[in-house]
Amino acid sequence: MRYIHLRLTRKPSEGLHGLDLSRSRVGDIVVVTPHSAVRLIAEGCAVEAQPSPFVDSRIVYPPSRAAAS
Repeated sequence: MRYIHLRLTRKPSEGLHGLDLSRSRVGDIVVVTPHSAVRLIAEGCAVEAQPSPFVDSRIVYPPSRAAAS
């Protein structure tokens, strides 16, 4: 599966699009599916980002499907 890196520009409402972003905060880089990326960008909650070793950013990965079972 392919994932997209986004930088959160504002915290989405609880349960937005079924994403669990409870561990993330504004400014974090989150790693989401392309479908979720389109929705977060459309809602104005995120912009596309490339992780950089020169910027001090937290990267939050989505929970694994195995952990959800």
